[in-house]
Amino acid sequence: MSQDSIAPTHPDANLPGVAYAENNCVALSPWGRAHHLPRFDDYGVTDTVVPGPPAPVQLTNRIARQYRTVIRNGAKEPPDFAGHFTVVIWPNGTSPQFVIVDARTGQVYYDEQVTFGLPLPPMYRRDSRLFIVDATSMFPYTRDHPAYPWIDYIEWTGVRFRYWRVKVPIGCVPLPR
Repeated sequence: MSQDSIAPTHPDANLPGVAYAENNCVALSPWGRAHHLPRFDDYGVTDTVVPGPPAPVQLTNRIARQYRTVIRNGAKEPPDFAGHFTVVIWPNGTSPQFVIVDARTGQVYYDEQVTFGLPLPPMYRRDSRLFIVDATSMFPYTRDHPAYPWIDYIEWTGVRFRYWRVKVPIGCVPLPR
């Protein structure tokens, strides 16, 4: 196996502007770039203006009503995703789940198949429509390869979430022994 096919063995938490950057192991690494994995810049947004304070949260769906307190509290924060959305993440047992709240309208968006039951919180940026869940960073020392050799990508299209998974070849992620 050539050197360029080997991914780094440690998380890269030095990613300015990236929420939960400590969860990066392979996705945003030089190896990931060399293998053309999706990057935040590939899903950039330019519309980042939110006039005034965030709009009140709209309780127009079941999840918004069920988790109204945590969502309302989280939506008070400034927008941190896709220009004018605020990501609200909370634990649910051992798996985090999240919604995004439009700071302009207060509308709550989610997809129970995509945004609930993640292995760890997603990485994201204010100037991008992309979420990245780098599962390779979970339990990396339990074997000679990651316990979860995949990276999940979630794109916000403006009306729904689009999900896809990239399997990381086990041999490309050597871990320290």
